[in-house]
Amino acid sequence: MTIEEFTYELNDLLENYKSGIIIPSNKVILCGARESDITVFKSEGLKGYRFTLAVNRDNNHEAEEEQTVDFIEVVVSLENDYILDREATRMQVVGKVCSRFIDNRLQFYVEATRIGYNEYQEDVNLVYMVANLMKRPELKITPNGMRVCNFSLNLFNMREEKMNHVPCIAFNGCAEKIYQIIHRQRIAICGRINSRDYTKDGEVRRASEILVFFTKKISITDKYVL
Repeated sequence: MTIEEFTYELNDLLENYKSGIIIPSNKVILCGARESDITVFKSEGLKGYRFTLAVNRDNNHEAEEEQTVDFIEVVVSLENDYILDREATRMQVVGKVCSRFIDNRLQFYVEATRIGYNEYQEDVNLVYMVANLMKRPELKITPNGMRVCNFSLNLFNMREEKMNHVPCIAFNGCAEKIYQIIHRQRIAICGRINSRDYTKDGEVRRASEILVFFTKKISITDKYVL
């Protein structure tokens, strides 16, 4: 993917977001530094390569955050391995959000469909998605008065022919708006992939979710692409 193609993908999403007419049902655009080696893996019928991308945050979306970098697992299937440059340390990725349960733990990753290389591109972390709410969202208020809404989306994975479970979080005005949406309602979201490390049973683990900063309900008159 060339610099011009990556810029087009990014601008196209931003224009769609502003117009509110056509919203991709599952699209991710990332740019960051490769944090890990590229390794071979096989899981649930998917064979390919994976690596971790480190993307700096802009911290402009109301959340109280100490972490300044998101670490995102990227997977490239075998049929797309030709797009990989194993020597590159900085990558642009266009793909889709996926998740899987391994040993009863949810693992969240991006399946790349296109990859580009540009040392000078600023960090990018954008997610656009249309999906159904799995269950009634939960709204909580923190001790300092911040409203937090945790919810999950159901998204069909055509490759694996099953539903992906996608955890999400929103704050303040966006949190209240999502809380009013009923179970199984189809919604569109815009946000970023958010990662956080935590310790359980003496083991450091990493969890990922989508931090949502824009949402709208989808009606039968709205247009969206698969």
